[in-house]
Amino acid sequence: MSTTRWFVKNKIIITDFIGDISLDDLKESGMKVMELLEQSDSPLVHLLTNETYLLSLPSSIKEISESSPFMQHPQMGWMIMYGSEDRLAKFKAAIVTGIVKTRHRRFLTLSESLDFLVAMDKSLPSIEEMINQ
Repeated sequence: MSTTRWFVKNKIIITDFIGDISLDDLKESGMKVMELLEQSDSPLVHLLTNETYLLSLPSSIKEISESSPFMQHPQMGWMIMYGSEDRLAKFKAAIVTGIVKTRHRRFLTLSESLDFLVAMDKSLPSIEEMINQ
């Protein structure tokens, strides 16, 4: 199962992956990310992916890549994954983001992820403002 929504309206999207993620889950999440990107008037929109409760992803790197056309969207900023130290998930993400040349990083916590984004994009509100929204 996955949920996708604004974390910071028009600036940061967040997707939560929970349990075993199917290819259909990835496609649905990808379509929602694309929809939110299209709604935003910001030059760059970042994506946080919460993998804290992720158990598994589809095994095909090709299918994962094909289910994520948003990665090549002109407004796609940083793609930040956090919450998991799973080596296979890290490997798959590195391959997919490398193929499409997406800016990406991986952190252990949401806090580290937000620290990085705020340092990289000066147009973002402070972490305190984000959390208090």
